[in-house]
Amino acid sequence: MILPKKEFNIYPKTEENLNAVLSYHFDKYLLFDKNEAVEDLLKNNTLSMNQIEFIAKKLSESWCQLFENFFREKTTSYSNIMNYGICGLILPESKWQYSKGSKARPKIREFIEFVKNTERDFDFLSTNN
Repeated sequence: MILPKKEFNIYPKTEENLNAVLSYHFDKYLLFDKNEAVEDLLKNNTLSMNQIEFIAKKLSESWCQLFENFFREKTTSYSNIMNYGICGLILPESKWQYSKGSKARPKIREFIEFVKNTERDFDFLSTNN
Protein backbone atom coordinates (compact mmCIF):
# COMPACT_ATOMS: atom_id res chain seq x y z
CA MET A 1 0.00 0.00 0.00
CA ILE A 2 1.28 3.45 -0.89
CA LEU A 3 -0.58 5.32 1.85
CA PRO A 4 0.94 6.50 5.12
CA LYS A 5 0.16 4.29 8.12
CA LYS A 6 -2.89 5.10 10.22
CA GLU A 7 -0.78 4.94 13.37
CA PHE A 8 0.94 8.15 12.33
CA ASN A 9 -2.32 10.07 12.11
CA ILE A 10 -2.46 13.08 14.45
CA TYR A 11 -5.70 14.76 13.37
CA PRO A 12 -9.24 13.54 13.99
CA LYS A 13 -11.42 12.85 10.97
CA THR A 14 -13.97 15.62 11.49
CA GLU A 15 -16.18 17.60 9.16
CA GLU A 16 -14.05 20.68 9.82
CA ASN A 17 -10.76 18.91 9.03
CA LEU A 18 -12.14 17.26 5.90
CA ASN A 19 -13.49 20.58 4.62
CA ALA A 20 -10.11 22.18 5.26
CA VAL A 21 -8.19 19.46 3.39
CA LEU A 22 -10.55 19.46 0.42
CA SER A 23 -10.57 23.26 0.25
CA TYR A 24 -6.79 23.52 0.47
CA HIS A 25 -6.15 20.98 -2.27
CA PHE A 26 -9.09 21.46 -4.66
CA ASP A 27 -10.84 24.82 -4.38
CA LYS A 28 -8.68 26.27 -7.16
CA TYR A 29 -9.81 23.42 -9.45
CA LEU A 30 -13.41 22.67 -8.49
CA LEU A 31 -16.56 24.76 -8.15
CA PHE A 32 -18.91 22.31 -6.47
CA ASP A 33 -20.11 21.91 -2.89
CA LYS A 34 -17.92 19.72 -0.69
CA ASN A 35 -20.74 18.37 1.51
CA GLU A 36 -21.21 15.09 -0.35
CA ALA A 37 -17.48 14.35 -0.30
CA VAL A 38 -17.22 15.20 3.40
CA GLU A 39 -20.15 12.89 4.20
CA ASP A 40 -18.65 10.08 2.10
CA LEU A 41 -15.25 10.45 3.77
CA LEU A 42 -16.75 10.56 7.26
CA LYS A 43 -18.54 7.27 6.52
CA ASN A 44 -15.36 5.66 5.19
CA ASN A 45 -14.00 3.68 8.12
CA THR A 46 -11.03 2.45 6.13
CA LEU A 47 -9.17 5.75 5.82
CA SER A 48 -7.65 7.93 8.53
CA MET A 49 -7.29 11.69 8.21
CA ASN A 50 -3.60 11.51 7.27
CA GLN A 51 -4.42 9.03 4.50
CA ILE A 52 -7.22 11.22 3.15
CA GLU A 53 -4.89 14.21 3.17
CA PHE A 54 -2.21 12.19 1.32
CA ILE A 55 -4.71 11.16 -1.38
CA ALA A 56 -5.97 14.75 -1.75
CA LYS A 57 -2.40 16.07 -1.91
CA LYS A 58 -1.39 13.62 -4.65
CA LEU A 59 -4.55 14.30 -6.65
CA SER A 60 -3.90 18.03 -6.38
CA GLU A 61 -0.24 17.64 -7.37
CA SER A 62 -1.27 15.62 -10.42
CA TRP A 63 -4.20 17.84 -11.40
CA CYS A 64 -2.53 19.87 -14.15
CA GLN A 65 -0.80 16.84 -15.63
CA LEU A 66 -3.61 14.29 -15.41
CA PHE A 67 -7.00 15.76 -14.63
CA GLU A 68 -7.25 19.36 -15.83
CA ASN A 69 -8.10 18.42 -19.42
CA PHE A 70 -9.80 15.17 -18.43
CA PHE A 71 -12.43 17.02 -16.39
CA ARG A 72 -13.17 19.94 -18.65
CA GLU A 73 -14.15 23.25 -17.08
CA LYS A 74 -14.31 22.00 -13.51
CA THR A 75 -16.97 19.41 -14.32
CA THR A 76 -16.27 16.89 -11.58
CA SER A 77 -17.23 16.74 -7.94
CA TYR A 78 -15.02 16.52 -4.88
CA SER A 79 -16.47 13.03 -4.26
CA ASN A 80 -15.62 11.85 -7.75
CA ILE A 81 -12.03 13.07 -7.75
CA MET A 82 -11.44 11.62 -4.28
CA ASN A 83 -12.92 8.34 -5.50
CA TYR A 84 -10.33 8.23 -8.28
CA GLY A 85 -7.62 8.53 -5.64
CA ILE A 86 -9.20 6.04 -3.27
CA CYS A 87 -9.67 3.49 -6.06
CA GLY A 88 -6.11 3.91 -7.20
CA LEU A 89 -4.40 3.85 -3.85
CA ILE A 90 -6.39 1.40 -1.73
CA LEU A 91 -8.53 -0.83 -3.92
CA PRO A 92 -7.47 -3.58 -6.30
CA GLU A 93 -8.58 -2.82 -9.84
CA SER A 94 -11.19 -5.58 -9.69
CA LYS A 95 -13.03 -3.55 -7.00
CA TRP A 96 -13.10 -0.23 -8.88
CA GLN A 97 -16.67 0.99 -9.37
CA TYR A 98 -16.01 2.09 -12.95
CA SER A 99 -16.94 -0.23 -15.83
CA LYS A 100 -14.23 -2.00 -17.80
CA GLY A 101 -14.68 0.35 -20.77
CA SER A 102 -14.77 3.52 -18.67
CA LYS A 103 -12.32 6.34 -19.35
CA ALA A 104 -11.80 6.46 -15.59
CA ARG A 105 -9.78 3.25 -15.46
CA PRO A 106 -6.82 4.38 -17.58
CA LYS A 107 -6.83 7.73 -15.76
CA ILE A 108 -6.68 5.99 -12.38
CA ARG A 109 -3.78 3.85 -13.65
CA GLU A 110 -2.00 7.05 -14.72
CA PHE A 111 -2.61 8.46 -11.25
CA ILE A 112 -1.10 5.36 -9.63
CA GLU A 113 2.00 5.77 -11.81
CA PHE A 114 2.19 9.46 -10.91
CA VAL A 115 2.18 8.59 -7.21
CA LYS A 116 4.80 5.87 -7.68
CA ASN A 117 7.00 8.31 -9.57
CA THR A 118 6.66 11.09 -7.00
CA GLU A 119 6.91 8.99 -3.83
CA ARG A 120 10.32 7.42 -4.17
CA ASP A 121 10.79 5.78 -0.80
CA PHE A 122 7.73 3.70 0.08
CA ASP A 123 9.46 2.05 3.03
CA PHE A 124 10.17 5.46 4.55
CA LEU A 125 6.61 6.58 3.84
CA SER A 126 5.10 3.52 5.47
CA THR A 127 7.24 3.78 8.59
CA ASN A 128 7.60 7.53 9.10
CA ASN A 129 4.52 9.21 7.68
